[in-house]
Amino acid sequence: MVTFIHAVEAYYLNPKIVSSYMELPVFFTFLILLISEHIFGFVGLLIGVPLFYILVDVLKDFDHFVTKITHASTTFHETKDETKEAISQGIRLSRSGKREGK
Repeated sequence: MVTFIHAVEAYYLNPKIVSSYMELPVFFTFLILLISEHIFGFVGLLIGVPLFYILVDVLKDFDHFVTKITHASTTFHETKDETKEAISQGIRLSRSGKREGK
């Protein structure tokens, strides 16, 4: 009876509770626990899910950073192209954003 209760708790309840808190599917939580326990032993069961969650959070932040850099680069190149076009047409761009003809 103790073995059955322990198995239900360890393989069903704990992953379900952790997955709802970490907003991960139960399958990923269970897979993370199995892999981290295989790699790090007992300590892996304690630190596997938090380390995975931190890694996912860092990757989300990195993706957000890359998106911001890409957007800034695109905006810079568009502004640069508009300026070159305006210069070639003899239009002076004022600092207020209004175009002034010569």
